[in-house]
Amino acid sequence: MLRDFVTTAFASLPPNAIVITEGDEVTNSAFYLHDVEKLRTDVIHLSRTYLAAAWYTARQRRLHRDLYLPEGGYGEHGWNIKRLLDGNPNRPVIVIGPSG
Repeated sequence: MLRDFVTTAFASLPPNAIVITEGDEVTNSAFYLHDVEKLRTDVIHLSRTYLAAAWYTARQRRLHRDLYLPEGGYGEHGWNIKRLLDGNPNRPVIVIGPSG
């Protein structure tokens, strides 16, 4: 069950982590549990898919004033994960999603 998976995954996150989810099932479950049920409010949850969109990163910057997200979108023609890591040195970054 996705609720159990996401709840367990979030429980294992270090304090104040940035978690990036990938895959519709995991991402949407995490959105619901984090944003609606307030699971791990110390954690910043980001969608890997949406990080490619400048509107999403701009919104996340407004919601999380202490989060560094480069301008523009993530991906082939945008910024890379190293910039996210370098810009948030005191926040562990964890990716959860399908492999392969």
